[in-house]
Amino acid sequence: MLPSEEAVNGLYGPELIHEAEAPAAAIVATIDKMQLRVMMKPPARSNQIVDQEAHQRAFRLAAVLSASCCGPHQSGK
Repeated sequence: MLPSEEAVNGLYGPELIHEAEAPAAAIVATIDKMQLRVMMKPPARSNQIVDQEAHQRAFRLAAVLSASCCGPHQSGK
């Protein structure tokens, strides 16, 4: 929320550059609040499920690769 013109003059000063500081400060404060909300909000359940499934696929792939390169070799005899 932007302060009144009198409040802007009292907080920043009466010149044009000071008038620009008020909306700039309000924009920065709004962005900071939005970022804080995003950081504090836990991930959605669907994101957790997707992350779990991706982890499980990566684990299975690592197991297959490990078995194919490092497991017992069959010579076909």
